Amino acid sequence: YPGIGESITGVRAYTPSATLKKGETATVSAGTIPFYLPGNVTYESEAPAIAAVDAKTGLVTAIAPGATSIVAKYQVMDKHFSKRSLKLKDIMTKYYGNTAFLEFSWDFYATQKDTNEEIHTQGRETQFIVLRDDGWKLSNIHYSQEP
Repeated sequence: YPGIGESITGVRAYTPSATLKKGETATVSAGTIPFYLPGNVTYESEAPAIAAVDAKTGLVTAIAPGATSIVAKYQVMDKHFSKRSLKLKDIMTKYYGNTAFLEFSWDFYATQKDTNEEIHTQGRETQFIVLRDDGWKLSNIHYSQEP
């Protein structure tokens, strides 16, 4: 599965669409940031000529007719950690037609930039993936931290 073990730079959520007329606004939200990825979220429009978005607040303003996606980007890893490693184990994939479930356990090791504190967390992750017209897309992620 592409992206496993790589730094998270953006998340696309398939949420109900909004229909706006020129000049109208709506606010998007990135949802809950996983507990092991503290940081800031910024927003970007994939077609800023159609819809502009305030990078900090997620306020979307319709500019012209058309469709676009707003992407939430988590600014986390490089900002907070001088070293980091995400190790995956017990990887299991199940397919059910146009839906797939990816489950794995993880060990996250990092060194905080400002304090040099070593961090180690462990957990379990389940990803729900759906087949869309343009390929497999991440739909939902569930994180559980091990005690």
